[in-house]
Amino acid sequence: MAIFFEIDSSKFGFEIGPMQSHLRRIVREATEDVAKFAANRAEELAPVGKTSVLKNSIYSTRASKDIAATFEAVAGVRAPYADWVNRGTGLHGPFHTVITPRRAKRMKVPLTDVPFFKGPKRDGFAFLKKSMGQRGSHFQDKAVELTEDWIPSRLRQLEAEWAAFRIASRTRMQTKGITF
Repeated sequence: MAIFFEIDSSKFGFEIGPMQSHLRRIVREATEDVAKFAANRAEELAPVGKTSVLKNSIYSTRASKDIAATFEAVAGVRAPYADWVNRGTGLHGPFHTVITPRRAKRMKVPLTDVPFFKGPKRDGFAFLKKSMGQRGSHFQDKAVELTEDWIPSRLRQLEAEWAAFRIASRTRMQTKGITF
């Protein structure tokens, strides 16, 4: 699952021309900061198993080339099972059904996952006729909520950087004798 973040500078009341590389960098960094913040929160909230594969598969990157005044970044998880961990499975998941084996009479599950199982066991495995599933950890949803709460402070910082840039460019132009 990936979350896209986009900043359209025209909505802030300023336009970014092709020659304003410093301003483009400020807005691009702000967009990337938001994606990094979301990825860091997801890493902190992700459940950690024996291998930490899920936690290590969380990433953030710039989504595409910066076109015109729009800047994009993305935060996501590469592990294919991340959505099931986030939303849950079985009765706790999106389909709200009991998990049953399709091709066999029973499912083979490590005893570490079902420590109090009283049915048939062999070689460290339990054999289940059905499973209620696992509750979702909702780590991605919580990361998005935390990021949504943080975005306004980053946008205020972006506006302050933009104001400082405008003051600095006016000062430079006035020293060169250009008037407004």
